[in-house]
Amino acid sequence: MAPRRWKIVARAALAVGLCAGGCGRRGVEVLRPPLPVLRRVPARAVAEPVELSCHHLMLHAETNNYRPGAGTDPPAWLEAERFTELYREYLAEAGLFEDVLVTPPRGASELFVVCRPRLTLRQYVRPSLGGTVLSLGTGLIYTVLGGSAHYRYVDLEWALDVLSPSGRPIATYHSSSRCPERLATAGRDQLGPLIGYALTRTLEDVTNRISADNDLLMRALSADMTAKGAVPLADTRIHVRVSQPRQIVLHAARARLTGQVVGVEPNRPVRLTWHVNGTRGGVVPLTDTHAESVKEFAFTAPMPEGVARVALTVSDAAAGMSDELTRTEVAYVCVPHDKPTPEVRKRWAVVIGISDYAHSGKAFPKLQYAARDAKAFADFLLSERSGGFEPERVLCLLDRRATLGQVRHALFEFLAKAGRDDLVVIFFSGHGLPQTGTDNFFMLCHDTRPERLASTSFPMWDIDTALRRFVRAERVVVFADACHAGAIASPDGTRGDDGNPVHQYLRQLALARTGRLIFTASEVRELSHESAKWGGGHGVFTHFLLRGLRGEADADRNRIVDVGEVVEYVRAQVAHATGGKQHPDPSGQFDRKLPLAVLPKTK
Repeated sequence: MAPRRWKIVARAALAVGLCAGGCGRRGVEVLRPPLPVLRRVPARAVAEPVELSCHHLMLHAETNNYRPGAGTDPPAWLEAERFTELYREYLAEAGLFEDVLVTPPRGASELFVVCRPRLTLRQYVRPSLGGTVLSLGTGLIYTVLGGSAHYRYVDLEWALDVLSPSGRPIATYHSSSRCPERLATAGRDQLGPLIGYALTRTLEDVTNRISADNDLLMRALSADMTAKGAVPLADTRIHVRVSQPRQIVLHAARARLTGQVVGVEPNRPVRLTWHVNGTRGGVVPLTDTHAESVKEFAFTAPMPEGVARVALTVSDAAAGMSDELTRTEVAYVCVPHDKPTPEVRKRWAVVIGISDYAHSGKAFPKLQYAARDAKAFADFLLSERSGGFEPERVLCLLDRRATLGQVRHALFEFLAKAGRDDLVVIFFSGHGLPQTGTDNFFMLCHDTRPERLASTSFPMWDIDTALRRFVRAERVVVFADACHAGAIASPDGTRGDDGNPVHQYLRQLALARTGRLIFTASEVRELSHESAKWGGGHGVFTHFLLRGLRGEADADRNRIVDVGEVVEYVRAQVAHATGGKQHPDPSGQFDRKLPLAVLPKTK
């Protein structure tokens, strides 16, 4: 039989195996949420059907690239209806919204958001020993005896658009996950669980992100409701939302609580009171906002050691305390006598920025402002506002100085001088690229050659190696802008449609050890932007990072800009400046109160 016919038979056999795996009772399942979300969005959600896109790809031996192959069409049981059912059930069980609806409510004053999901599923298949080393006939026998001719894994990408009732976009939440690789015929119900594994992880990630953006969503929703003339909100229940503190564990005997009361009818007087563990605290003043139906509050409450349950009650002021309209309770764990955070002894920094690549071309062109970003950040570190970076402890590598050898010296030798109680800051702006057909990611250096990527670039996993084995400092802050929009091209010359796997890898590094903040310029599947309109020529991430460090991020006006303030400021400003196309992404377990800048006293 001709070789071409053998290939057709092999692919047909593969199709039978793929469709057999996962054809169980319902195909795909997801795990229940382990715990309800910490911050429920005080509005209902209309969960629209899932828009599903499936791609089944096979590894092409001659080019070592994955391509759509014959016999790899999606199995019939992979239906959008099933994914719609699963995500609606997950939202309801997670308690993310007040209620999950299928169709919009009829009342003009109803407070709700619209969730519009898009799901992209890619199955990657590659030959195993039975499909490559053995001959085709022997391989088929090998499969019949219990072996498998192919491996496979599933890559799932989830995008959830959140819109107001009028259809105005509020936010988009992205998440992606990859299941472990398995032999393609290892069990009849295999493909379904593999998809379910990735789907569970992405749903958990998206719901947590929406929960964290509770305040942002409600502000946008309240403004939209006012603009469409849906006030007074006579049919809407009143909600109390606490936006601060966001953390559960508090290390102080007193806490400042801030939030909003949403759904108040215009000209209706209401009263907000608070209790801690059943003990009455007092009445909280309410202030007006741009939306008639929204009032803001802020007060300081004592936090007893242990569990502190703060109850907030809204009542009709005209009827007195007897007419309770709504009640919300939030719980914190207070450890006021916990061991204080040790002071930072010395501060070290490595700043890398590369715009001019010696071997730039089709694979990675030169950048405009990467080196300029790094120079501006290094200048800030050497200024008085940085809080004490000595020149001999700041290593700045720009363009021609940022060779592979110099980068290795900076991370493995220069930062090895930092002590346990020191602070280490790493800033990188430039190109990052994945190696085709692998999970290997590289930070490109000035002397990187595209045809010798592995041997002339800095591997991303070596950042983890340096931080684990050579850098003793327990507090490490990394600012990374490694995926510039329109600048990264795949080896075949097309733009990088898959976004930034480099940022995804950095995000995983942040989870490996406490005391790390890795703040990337954009989320996974997003690209970062640079333009002359930002500070005369900067990346938008660096532009707002510098503005925040110079004082604009000082939310509490205490003349100290800490990590938490910088993260919140940069995320909000970059998303607004790019029209929601770029969302800086913080990862890791870090001290939000770690100071990054000290502002001079105003005269």
